[in-house]
Amino acid sequence: MTLERPEGFETFLKSLKERISSAQTRAALAVSRELLELYWTIGRDLEQFAAQLVSQLPWGQNALLLHKVTNPKPSFILSRRLCDKS
Repeated sequence: MTLERPEGFETFLKSLKERISSAQTRAALAVSRELLELYWTIGRDLEQFAAQLVSQLPWGQNALLLHKVTNPKPSFILSRRLCDKS
């Protein structure tokens, strides 16, 4: 037994697929937008935290860090240790 497709079925199916695809695209863009905003605020918060930490160091230690250390992670760790010793 073979079921016949009603008239306009192909058009309906095509429209349905387009709506699903469009919704998926909008959802992906919304997720990307939210993640970008999250990463931006995390970066801003980290920058503010690091600035507070560095502001506690004497000028000479800041200058030494800027001159000698090129990788930010060790610089952050060293800054924290110097602040703890001050």
